[in-house]
Amino acid sequence: MTEHADHRFSATLSSPDLALIGCLQALAKFSQETGNNIIPCEGTEERDWRAAGQKVTFRFSTALYRDLFKNEVRRLLPANLVRFVAVSDNDPSCLGPDLAALSIRSEQSGASPV
Repeated sequence: MTEHADHRFSATLSSPDLALIGCLQALAKFSQETGNNIIPCEGTEERDWRAAGQKVTFRFSTALYRDLFKNEVRRLLPANLVRFVAVSDNDPSCLGPDLAALSIRSEQSGASPV
């Protein structure tokens, strides 16, 4: 299973259409053929999209999986509604440890899980 730090091959996309973000999430899960296919979608929820000015970043464990994602996006989604704004080979996911710490703090405080 891949870890958060393994997912350093990123693609940032822009779309004015929130419904397309769900499509992109599904394509990211499809493209991450092995390992953890949930990590690529972390940080791509509606609140993240809004906070980033209608942009989301997906992170993959290999450049090949990112390229598969890019190809599927270009093949299936209209170019006038979604576009690539950045790619990186060194942009590791850093959400894992923070989410784990948040979960532990919530349990300790008696808060209900999100």
